[in-house]
Amino acid sequence: MKAPLQRSTAVGGRHRQLLRSIGAMVYYIAVASGLTIVNKSIFSTYNFQHPLVLVEAQLLCTLLLFELLSWCRVLERPLWSLGTLPKLLPLVISYLLMLMSGMFGLQNTSLVMYNTLRRTTVAFVLILEYLVLKVVPSLPTLCCVAAMTLGAVWAGSKDSAFDIYGYGMIFLANLTSALYIVFVRKVKQTTNWNNTDILYLNSMMTAPLVLGLLLWQGTLGELYRKGLHAYSWGFYVVFAVACQMGFIINHSIYYNTNTNSPLTQTVSAQVKDVILLAASAPFDGTRAIMENIAGIMVSLLGSLAYSVIKYREHAAIPENPR
Repeated sequence: MKAPLQRSTAVGGRHRQLLRSIGAMVYYIAVASGLTIVNKSIFSTYNFQHPLVLVEAQLLCTLLLFELLSWCRVLERPLWSLGTLPKLLPLVISYLLMLMSGMFGLQNTSLVMYNTLRRTTVAFVLILEYLVLKVVPSLPTLCCVAAMTLGAVWAGSKDSAFDIYGYGMIFLANLTSALYIVFVRKVKQTTNWNNTDILYLNSMMTAPLVLGLLLWQGTLGELYRKGLHAYSWGFYVVFAVACQMGFIINHSIYYNTNTNSPLTQTVSAQVKDVILLAASAPFDGTRAIMENIAGIMVSLLGSLAYSVIKYREHAAIPENPR
């Protein structure tokens, strides 16, 4: 009687693990693609022209949720002191520039080109890893990154809605994203902070900076003079959803990373890119997609090949004996 019971228990455990794995993947894909679409709709559908306000609102919402979870004893605030500020300063600056330039880039480019050009972040990461961490990428990795980058450049050269400011902001976002990734790795090597701690500290230190910039620009005064009636209630609902998703995206990445294998994470990222490509049609029209389709597909295939190679490299690393 014990053997059938044990087999039944094992099957049930595998079934639950499969459901958790699928749930984590769907959760990440929905939030990651949804956040980009919701942010874009705020600028395109509702003609909201203040991306820094959205950045500040998402930072404040992140801090509010952190405080709530800390009060419920779900999370603990990370310990830090003035002595750690020199370590945090490069991280905070790169994080702030990444958020601002990414939002400005999304506002001033089509959704399909934003998604395509953002893939070139990997090229910046490889360059900075080599310069800062002395990490030399493999030849297959370099070929895949070259395909991603050249495909993005090809697509951009065919973009009839080319906006030099928007493109510049996206490439600045790519550079600062790469800097942020490298700085996070360096900070983790010298502190006990995890990703959640770093997110909290970044949000806590960047929110006052963005608020100061908004006050200096007079943006908040301008919105106050317009009044609540300047935008529809649908806008406020979408804006509130975007603020919540600014925090949830980090949890979805964490949950997917800790639940699924590198292969499943790879599939998740590629599915997200395909969804964003399809979702760009209502914003940009099918013509905008078709005129850039060759470069977009080269970049997408390069991204897929890169993910496969990174998965194989990860799988080839032997686990540390326990």
